[in-house]
Amino acid sequence: MSIHCPKCQADLPDDAVFCDQCGASIIGGPPAAAPAAGSLVDSVLCPQCGEPAIPGEAFCDSCGASLAQPQVAEMPMTETAPEEDTLPPVAPLAPSRMAPEPPAADGLTLCPSCHAENLPGSRFCSNCGLRMDAPGPVVPELAEEANEEQAAEPEPELELPEAIPVAEAPAPTGQPRFIIRDTGAEIALPTAEGDYIIGREDPVSGVFPAVDMNPHEGEQLGVSRRHAQLTVEAGLTFIQDLDSTNFTFVNRKKIAPHTPAALSNGDEVRLGKLVMTYLE
Repeated sequence: MSIHCPKCQADLPDDAVFCDQCGASIIGGPPAAAPAAGSLVDSVLCPQCGEPAIPGEAFCDSCGASLAQPQVAEMPMTETAPEEDTLPPVAPLAPSRMAPEPPAADGLTLCPSCHAENLPGSRFCSNCGLRMDAPGPVVPELAEEANEEQAAEPEPELELPEAIPVAEAPAPTGQPRFIIRDTGAEIALPTAEGDYIIGREDPVSGVFPAVDMNPHEGEQLGVSRRHAQLTVEAGLTFIQDLDSTNFTFVNRKKIAPHTPAALSNGDEVRLGKLVMTYLE
């Protein structure tokens, strides 16, 4: 019994594997009927040159490439780790500084950084990309603690002007007066009720204060020509600044211009840098 070549229809022995005329493969069952001329409905394309070929042929008529479809061996399914996110992994906080973790659902693993739920055995967090199978790096001390430590340190005390050693004020004598601190000079003050200017005498400007500080280095110590006003009323003495250049101080506190401040026995009065003690 003879068989026919599926390609050229040549008579072949029944044990032939390839056609002696065209080299077509005979293996693959009984020969298929040749397609009608000009019909490519049942044809297949060569994977190398793209030319149509008769189904069942082992080789391409145009380029000789094999038309057999290689079988792809099934690979065993293996679990692959998810790709790392493009963002850099977030370092987890040290255990002593982490907030308490919320409880995870049964069978899930919480990310130590963002607390997202992940499948058991996950190496990377599916939410933030943190690697969860490696120990977290040592976290440096937080800035808040550093600020607390700095705040705990005592601040240096401000250097105040040298305090004036004040001796116990003598008993009132009925004669108000100023005692210059540096020289001990005594300046008698008016006792009659009224207003009296304290400053520096300047004949050119026509300024003649009732209490002249020129003999006590008033100009060198910053006393203005019309520095302050002394007011005696009902047995009390008041002093007020007259918009002086270097201000007026009572007991080391600057008084507001044109605001009378009462003087008591032993009070410290400063005009610019001229320091005095008021005695009654």
